[in-house]
Amino acid sequence: FNKWLDDPLSDFDQILLYSDGSERTGSITCWAVAVFALNTHTCEQRLMGYFCGHVPTSPTHPLYLGAATANNQSAELTAFLWMLMYVHSIHQDYPHCTFKIRSDSLYSIQMTTEFNAFHAHPIMCTIAQALYYALIQYAHVDVMHVKAHNDQPHNELADTLCRAYN
Repeated sequence: FNKWLDDPLSDFDQILLYSDGSERTGSITCWAVAVFALNTHTCEQRLMGYFCGHVPTSPTHPLYLGAATANNQSAELTAFLWMLMYVHSIHQDYPHCTFKIRSDSLYSIQMTTEFNAFHAHPIMCTIAQALYYALIQYAHVDVMHVKAHNDQPHNELADTLCRAYN
């Protein structure tokens, strides 16, 4: 599911992306990404849109990204992967923007930006690292951890979207 607002963003210099993943009872996992535009000179913010979904674990599923199991880590990493793919798809439309990628999942950030052991999701981690390292070659990207459930409104929206989708 996704929803996008069709507003021109030429006056904005940052695009903020917040992701979240969640595991619910019965091993149903879902993820969400909320995307905002920010003009740092005027402090104007605009919701660009959001997207969310479930975590497919079957290699035959058309949206399969390599999740070995349906759990919180695969949900968080799936959200992070979709966020990276989205930035890849729009970066040429916003060459003047810095993409601020935010996640409350240290696991997703570390598995994407560092060469760590790949744990339970080696395919997802390999894809995330390839996307990230390709992206930082041609786009202004800033990745940062945000504390979960800390009244940060952008992150809380991603969390709410994730719970609502489930």
